Order: sequence, then structure tokens, then C-alpha cells
Amino acid sequence: MARGEATLCVTQAGFAIVGPGGVQPVGLADIASITAYKRDELVTDLLCWDVEIGSGESARTITLHEELPGFDAVTKACEALPGFDDGWRGAVLRTPFQANATQVYRCAH
Repeated sequence: MARGEATLCVTQAGFAIVGPGGVQPVGLADIASITAYKRDELVTDLLCWDVEIGSGESARTITLHEELPGFDAVTKACEALPGFDDGWRGAVLRTPFQANATQVYRCAH
């Protein structure tokens, strides 16, 4: 997701991405995995999540980042996922200017 082009909103079922193209709902039950990492932005790092939705041929990955309005609320909502690694932020932020990719969640089924 490019910066500034979308807003994230928590919903009863998960969250939604609201942007110029409309509303894209994402149910927590549809999330297959979440990987957190940092992207080097020269002077600073950008905290990102790759959220894999679905499986097989219908699987898709959306990238969220900390500059999207609502990112913190969405990360808090995702903490309800069983097996969610609530220590992810420390693991990703521990070393500056390195990606430190960390699997935050993987669906058990």
C-alpha cells in the first residue's frame, strides 16, 4: 500500500482498508499468516506487515505499514488471533536498518 492512499478501520469481523478504490474488508478468520519486518527508508525504517489472505490459487498478500492511519488499531485487533506473537514489535525493531522479518501469526489449519 502506498503511503497516504488508504485508511485502516477495525470492524466486527477484522478490519477494512478504505481507499480511493472503495472498501476492502479483511476478516480475521481469512488471515493465513502475518509477517512483520522493517523496510529501509534511507534515514528511517518503516515498520510493515505482509498479511497473507486465503490459500491456494486465491491467496493474496496485502502490505500494511505504520504510516497508514489505523495501523495501530489493526495490530491490536489482530492480537485476538490464536497463537499471535505479541512480542513481534520488539523482535522487528531490535536492530536498526535490518529487515528482521518475524512471523507474527500463522493459521493452524
